[in-house]
Amino acid sequence: RRAIRDLSEGQLESLHSMLGYVCLAYLHSPPEIYEQDAEPVNIMSSCQPLDTLPPWLSRPWLCVSEKLERRPMLDYAGCVLNNWERIDPRRPLVPSNLRLLRRFTGLVDEEW
Repeated sequence: RRAIRDLSEGQLESLHSMLGYVCLAYLHSPPEIYEQDAEPVNIMSSCQPLDTLPPWLSRPWLCVSEKLERRPMLDYAGCVLNNWERIDPRRPLVPSNLRLLRRFTGLVDEEW
C-alpha cells in the first residue's frame, strides 16, 4: 500500500491495466514455458488454466483496485478508455494523432 500511496490516478490506471494483463497471462499460460529446463511446448494447444494467483501478483492488483474503487479485472476501462495518448499533445484528438499505450499482441494493427 505504501508503494502506491503517492501515485497519480493516471499511474494507478496504468498499473491496474498492466497487472490485469500480467495476471491473466499467468493464469492462462502453460506454466512450463517459464521453466528453464522445460521441454518445448506448443503454446497454441489447450492447457488447464490455473485458478489462483500467487500473493506476489494478487496483492498489488487488489491494492490498486481498492484505491481506484474498481474490481481486480482487465476491464474495458483498462484496455480501451485509459489506454491511449496523443502522439503530439498540441494536435487535436484525431485517430492519426493517437496511439495505444499497451497493446496485447504488440502489433500496430491492434490500434485500429
